[in-house]
Amino acid sequence: MDNSPQLHTTNVSNVPTSPALSAPSAIARRQAFAQAIRYFRHERGLSQEALAHAAEIDRSYMGRIERAERSISLDKIGALCDALHISELELFQQYTLNLH
Repeated sequence: MDNSPQLHTTNVSNVPTSPALSAPSAIARRQAFAQAIRYFRHERGLSQEALAHAAEIDRSYMGRIERAERSISLDKIGALCDALHISELELFQQYTLNLH
């Protein structure tokens, strides 16, 4: 008897799509993320420089994130959440509110 885990796949080619549920653009996603970071940064009374230092991110890179000019890695997202004392869930809940 084979006890290895079974992978389940879904064929998405037959899943109907709705024009009303179209995906946001990359820039819209970056803007929503930037707004979420800025929201928590302001809530904690931090400057961009202080947040960048706490998250070990270059200050100019932090500015580009908040201006929605850059996408960032999951590692950097984790570092920002740690510096802001929030969970990734909290960050993405705010991101989702900003996106819609």
